[in-house]
Amino acid sequence: MVQCDIGPTEAQRILQNNPHNRKLKSSAIRAYAYDMERGLWHQTVIRFAKDGSLMDGQQRLSAVIVSGTTQPFWCELGLDAKEFAFMDIGAKRSGPDVLGIDGYVNTNALSAASSFLLLYEGDYIRNYLRGHHPRPAEILECVRDHPGLDDIVKTWRSRFEGLAPVGGACAIVYLCSEICVDEAINAFADFCDGSNLSKGDPMLVARDKLLKTRARKFQFSLMPLHQLEVLVQAWNARRTGRSVTYYRLLGGVFPKLM
Repeated sequence: MVQCDIGPTEAQRILQNNPHNRKLKSSAIRAYAYDMERGLWHQTVIRFAKDGSLMDGQQRLSAVIVSGTTQPFWCELGLDAKEFAFMDIGAKRSGPDVLGIDGYVNTNALSAASSFLLLYEGDYIRNYLRGHHPRPAEILECVRDHPGLDDIVKTWRSRFEGLAPVGGACAIVYLCSEICVDEAINAFADFCDGSNLSKGDPMLVARDKLLKTRARKFQFSLMPLHQLEVLVQAWNARRTGRSVTYYRLLGGVFPKLM
């Protein structure tokens, strides 16, 4: 690690080689620049990959440019790019941040889908209700460990919008496709399109329930996780050939897919 004084010209040069970082956050840049202009800035670490590209520090270097000042930094060199997801410094990186840096698209929905998979497969749904959420590094690792999840999100994201929590619903399609891909495609296409549905069809009852609850802004609306529970119950009922008239929530015990 070496100490460097970096001014606006050098900061601009470094930022031109910045493939690893997330979108700029103007509020963070303004706050950093305010401190720099008033001599309140404290020396921090910026990090570089083995190829010389910036791994961490874009908000602070952008603040150097905005403030027009020269600031001291510690520069850590020669890092492995894979370490990026496990950094937790400066402005915190979210799941969508690390997914975008890894080259994925539709990162908000993909992050939500990955989070649901982690909670479902690890039987941690109750932890979610208590406020536990997977860390960004866990989300990225889960996406890498589930080939095809990103393709499911690309295909189904727009179809679930306005009907169900998009990321979680895409994760359910992914899990159901592992059980029977043809049944999954047909069932959720019917749910999304409202086609091929007759009275008593589990997907019709689920679709009507979720449309009604998403039309309500406050009282009597279902939490997102409960909406996903309805979707799982609909899949299970259709797969076992049962007709339904309503769905009863299971009180904190998330159903398993059949």
